[in-house]
Amino acid sequence: MNSTRITERRSSGIIVTLNLAKTNVMKNQLSITNASDEIIVASSQDIILRAHDSLFSLNAVADFRSYVILRRAEANKTCLESTVPAICSDSISSYFKKVLDAPAFNFTAINPGEKRNGMIAFNLPDPFNESQEAQRISEILKSKSNTMDAEIIVQLRKGSEKIVFSFPVTIDIFTDNEYLPMRILRFY
Repeated sequence: MNSTRITERRSSGIIVTLNLAKTNVMKNQLSITNASDEIIVASSQDIILRAHDSLFSLNAVADFRSYVILRRAEANKTCLESTVPAICSDSISSYFKKVLDAPAFNFTAINPGEKRNGMIAFNLPDPFNESQEAQRISEILKSKSNTMDAEIIVQLRKGSEKIVFSFPVTIDIFTDNEYLPMRILRFY
């Protein structure tokens, strides 16, 4: 069974491809191809995960590598309480190594004829994420049913023109009071 789904959008000589990993919220790949004759610009603030009912909106994490390192450190803290801390730590390191080795999306200008791709992430809740933003979203999601409609919006600037690409997704919410495990993103 395929664990990813790739969707592509095209407009104004720009191709945006989003590859969502169903089982790892940090392995979402964004690819932007500039087939136009002008420079295009996208910042992490221009990549947005937004719930359809406007309950929350998250920008892509600006520094993907630092974010993954932080997530790994938080996950490793739980190993100290484990009955087999070495095995726990090895498992976590193995899980995060694949993500750390992947190239992050570089939020800089994309020249005509250039293609840029890399991993993006949103600061979503997981069993180890204790950030205020993740906790706020966790409370919102706990009040919902099993799924929530959302979209990932990619806004690009080409000169004075703003070009918007929208990717409808759903957020699967699993009802576990101790954790808020989710298969966060999947395309409709």
